Formats: sequence, C-alpha cells, structure tokens
Amino acid sequence: MLPIGFGSAEEEAAKEIIDRCITAVKNNKSVEDIAVRYRALAKKYDSMQYPECPQRYTEFWVYYEKFYDGMFIELNMHHVNRNHPISPDRWAMCKTKWIIRVYENGDEPGIFREV
Repeated sequence: MLPIGFGSAEEEAAKEIIDRCITAVKNNKSVEDIAVRYRALAKKYDSMQYPECPQRYTEFWVYYEKFYDGMFIELNMHHVNRNHPISPDRWAMCKTKWIIRVYENGDEPGIFREV
C-alpha cells in the first residue's frame, strides 16, 4: 500500500525498473548502469521547475550479491511527485524497497517488496 498521492504510476515505474534489472542480470549487463541513468534523470528533473519536468519520476540505488545459484538484487527506490495535493510546496517522495532473486538456471525470478 502506497501513501496518498502515490499509486499506479509508481507501481508501473517499479515494474519497469525491475524488468530492466532482471534482463540486465540475465544478459550479464550492469544493473548499476541502469541506476546511474535513472539518478541522472532525477537530478535533472529536480533542478527544473514544474511543469517543465515530469510530475512523477523515480530514482533508485541498487545493491546485489552473487550466490551459488544466482543473484539477489536489492532496489531502493525514491518516487518523486512534484505536484502532490497535500504538500505545501507540492513536492513529495515515497520510498519503496524491492528484493529480487534471479536464478542462473532460468527459473522465474522471485520478486519481494518490503512493506
């Protein structure tokens, strides 16, 4: 459950990030490169005035650990809403944390969200 002013847009952003990270791991690509691009965009948007920037955007940090049968990925996401209805300055942020387990044998990844 996300707080008031956050919802489907943040869920969609999280799903897109998770899918990109899983694909990167399966293709032996860097997950950190994806995070760096998202953080660079967020920094750019943070410096812009609303409505010149998107109303909502997400940045994230990634930590991962290789195990004998795959990899654990921890994603710490910051979802920004630049036009939040109950914030005096219209800025708001919601943090979410995700743990993904990607298996080397091709099994379906496990995706867990901290509540």
